Amino acid sequence: MSEEAPVEAGSMPEIALESPPLEPESIPIPVTASTESENIPITEPETAIIEEQKEPEEIKIEQPPPKKNHCAR
Repeated sequence: MSEEAPVEAGSMPEIALESPPLEPESIPIPVTASTESENIPITEPETAIIEEQKEPEEIKIEQPPPKKNHCAR
């Protein structure tokens, strides 16, 4: 009886501690984003990220051509 009591108590707390942190973290993020301002704040950041990602790509593509010209010269 002594062995069964500690084993069950140790197993229960482990599962309960791991479950709460994972659930609360995922719930607050979506709830806050949709409660902030429907879709206005979500669309603004997305557009800013897309523009920033496209800028570096264009610069990288423009850099290779000049380097090749220098080598040919």
